[in-house]
Amino acid sequence: MSVIGYLDNKIISSSVSASAENRQIKDDVKDSKKEKLTSKDVKILTGAAALASITIACIALSRRAKRLNTSAPPKTLKTENIVPEVQSAAEKTKEATDSVSKEVPKKVNKNLIDDVIPYNEKEETIKNLEEKKIRDKISQAFRAFRDDGAPNEDLRYRIMEVIYTYAKPVTPDTRQITSEECRAVLNILKNGSNNPRLRAGIDLSNTEDIKNLDKLIDEACPLDEEAIVYCGIRTQKVWDNFKPLDYAQYLVSGNILKDRGYMVVSRVYDDYLAQADPVNMGKQHRDCGYILRIILPKDTKGFDCRRCSRKVSNKGANALYILPRNSSLKIRNIDNLSRIIDCVYIPPSAS
Repeated sequence: MSVIGYLDNKIISSSVSASAENRQIKDDVKDSKKEKLTSKDVKILTGAAALASITIACIALSRRAKRLNTSAPPKTLKTENIVPEVQSAAEKTKEATDSVSKEVPKKVNKNLIDDVIPYNEKEETIKNLEEKKIRDKISQAFRAFRDDGAPNEDLRYRIMEVIYTYAKPVTPDTRQITSEECRAVLNILKNGSNNPRLRAGIDLSNTEDIKNLDKLIDEACPLDEEAIVYCGIRTQKVWDNFKPLDYAQYLVSGNILKDRGYMVVSRVYDDYLAQADPVNMGKQHRDCGYILRIILPKDTKGFDCRRCSRKVSNKGANALYILPRNSSLKIRNIDNLSRIIDCVYIPPSAS
């Protein structure tokens, strides 16, 4: 705006100057008459002054137009070569967006959790040692309370809170098994090294222990009625400053959790279940796990550990029941206050 104003002032001043010159010329003409100048001389002087005024105005206008051209193109400038490039870029963006939106995403059942858990032998050894210390301490206190009634303020014998008494007990199976078959069972219960490997996706189908245990479960008597069993799980690494375990994030109602290993459960609340019960970890760490309360449908097959001792007992390993590998559990309800999760069992054939 200052440039345009400057030009306008210059033009006005030029015009004023020209007008002044015209008046001067007229005066000169008058004087020429006085001095008896010829008419021809007067015409020449008047024409020269007018021509000078017009020239100055044209120069000013041309400079103004030149300055204005730098801020905006003249109306005669053709822009059809610019517009198509912009439209082309927009069309390309739209085509790319459309192509992405038309892609059908791969169907994933978010409710089915079938993650492979990496196997680390060193970490597994540390875990087993720390777990054994905790379990042995709880087991000693539990047995003293169960057998002798010895009180313990850190132990909660919550059979009435956990166990559903309406369910029919699992019919005992005390058929005799071979020593090799019994060893395969004990390796899962005591050593447990095969389960972490199976959960890591390692194929152990050709090992003798896996063959024997698969055979025992396959020949098991199917449940004649619905039954309820129980299992303790950790959601934190008790061997590593109680850091959360990865799979804990999947403990959500409606989710289906698949276990690539064997699922060891208990028919009653006894030593084995008390060892894994998170409320027996004390107030500070009672949130480090849950007890799973699992409904087994009729015709479910599993190995009854009473076959190892051939005793009808609910104590120790006799209370345990082993479900086949690749079984699944569907979470029905989670009670964070009592640390109990209700589940429904899904056999491998239906997973």
